[in-house]
Amino acid sequence: MSNLMKNIASISDLMAASSGPQITILECHLIECRVQVRTEFNDETIKELADDIMARGVQQPIKVRPIDDGRYLVIFGERRLRAAGLAGLATIPAIIEDMTDSTASEIQFMENIHREDLSTADLAAAIGKRYKQLKTQDVSNAVDVIAGQVKKSKSWVSKHLAIATKLNSVVAELMQHGHTQDVELLLILNKLVEAKPSEGLDMVHAIRAGENITRKDAREALKNTEQDKPAVESDSDGEAATKQKAVNQNEPAEKSKTKPVEQTTPAAHPYQFDPAEALSALEHEENIDVDEFLTNLETQDHTKLDELVFPHWQLGVEAREQGKDEVIQRVFLQAMKLQEQEGCLALRALLAGSMGEPFDLAAIIYSTREIIGLD
Repeated sequence: MSNLMKNIASISDLMAASSGPQITILECHLIECRVQVRTEFNDETIKELADDIMARGVQQPIKVRPIDDGRYLVIFGERRLRAAGLAGLATIPAIIEDMTDSTASEIQFMENIHREDLSTADLAAAIGKRYKQLKTQDVSNAVDVIAGQVKKSKSWVSKHLAIATKLNSVVAELMQHGHTQDVELLLILNKLVEAKPSEGLDMVHAIRAGENITRKDAREALKNTEQDKPAVESDSDGEAATKQKAVNQNEPAEKSKTKPVEQTTPAAHPYQFDPAEALSALEHEENIDVDEFLTNLETQDHTKLDELVFPHWQLGVEAREQGKDEVIQRVFLQAMKLQEQEGCLALRALLAGSMGEPFDLAAIIYSTREIIGLD
């Protein structure tokens, strides 16, 4: 520990001789950490930093600002503070600088945004937070300002802003759970889920299962979805008409004659999956293993189940964005429907969305079964 004290003393002597901000030694328990750019901390790297601090001392002071009752708030250096605590240090070298909340937020943003170990979620959240701060200051060209601060293109900023503000929860889960950090892929998937939930959820399940879904795969799926939409054009009277080749009415009658096709009885399909029937069983049957049932489903069948429940969850998400009165109204309307129909899954899914829960079919089913007394 003597080496540590020597390091601290040498840093303090050096800074005392300068005209810049002074370094002091603060007690760790007087320093608070609040919301930072980085929200994910790797325990292993913190432990490695703690080992290094025990061997060589704190090589760079943290920066704090004074708050109430003789306490301080970290501006940057939270990892060092955590590691110092893990190393058993009671004190840490710190630069104290008085500043406003706005200035502190800007410094934190500038200090942390270029770190290589920031996750996509933290990076996007930081961009989103900074954008809101600038908007509250009536900055009209917030995207341009951020682009200049982070030395990135406006396109880069806009994409990360979209990740922070427009990403569907189902797609966001892929990023939050580490399935992919590819911003382009996430944004394409987001469009796909909105345009055609069946295609989008199918691809989300594939990524969760470990399949290598690329940007190209997602773009092609989105392109096919857009091509599936019937193109519309106006006829001479201004009425909309789909672009479909009509049968030529002037075609000779003999050309339109076709040989009758012999009718054959199609072979019976050995099994046809009924998603509504499956959901009813998952909700009401007592002796059913939900996990096993869902695990053994084909991907397309699992997607069909999601398609039935997902819209109710999405209604909850939309209601939450509009406020609690909208949530209450939609829950009430759904509860009224339950008087005419059996099943609580739709209501539970709506509640999940309105409470900010991610879309998780298994969790919704288990919760519903618990509510009605089956689990």
